[in-house]
Amino acid sequence: MNPNKIALMLGGTMLVAVSSARSAIIITYGSPGAMSSTVPDAPVEDFNNPTLLGKDSNLSWSGVGTINSVYIRTADMYGGANNSDYAVQSMWVGEPNEVPNSTLVLNSSSAYFGLWWSAGDANNVMSFYQGNVLEAQFTTAQVMADLPSSYNGNPNVQFKKLDYHEDFAYLNFYGSAGTSWNKIAFSNLGTSGFESDNWTSRVAPWGQDPNDVGSYPGTQVQQIEVTSVPEVPVTGLFMGLGCLAIAGWSCRRGKSAPAIADQAAHV
Repeated sequence: MNPNKIALMLGGTMLVAVSSARSAIIITYGSPGAMSSTVPDAPVEDFNNPTLLGKDSNLSWSGVGTINSVYIRTADMYGGANNSDYAVQSMWVGEPNEVPNSTLVLNSSSAYFGLWWSAGDANNVMSFYQGNVLEAQFTTAQVMADLPSSYNGNPNVQFKKLDYHEDFAYLNFYGSAGTSWNKIAFSNLGTSGFESDNWTSRVAPWGQDPNDVGSYPGTQVQQIEVTSVPEVPVTGLFMGLGCLAIAGWSCRRGKSAPAIADQAAHV
């Protein structure tokens, strides 16, 4: 696939995300085992307040924004940077209080977001918006499929190399040449989970903070030129991604039945 184009099936309509170079998101990943961002002057939400365990609504990220709904659980083989609590979007984790979708609404338009994306499977989806306009959408298959084997399995000592068939990496999303967003949606399809931790956000684009040095931190995965399209309801998103699978997109397998059963034991 041309790395400067992403074909999206949204609500049954093929949309090709292509525009001028001034509208782009650059994606990089940290070194194997890295679980936090190296971008300076960027606030972090680590979900480590023990009173937040379980389902939370309208969670305030001080100085950054608000998360409408999120499920927080203790570290296990699928997530938890440095063996700490983490966030998960899932249709079954925490039943009957599961949270399959979370939306982070930012106080200010921002040009950087990072997260430790753990146990990445083909059901994980991130969508970047400016208002109600979709700017870019990413799945695990797009941003993690080409990572080397050194990213396979949980890097935490307590769960070392467990869940080896899935990737664990710190991913950075940089708005380039004027690109910014004020809302990020985290969704999970099917019966697995979208596990992540150490969310990191910054208003200033790379190179405009006095402590920025050199090029974008991390190893570049790709640069995606994007076209803004109307916001798609969650049901339309699920239908669209199903069409992508039918169209022959290459996706990593989700968690196997034994893995799901194992994770359920941690709920």
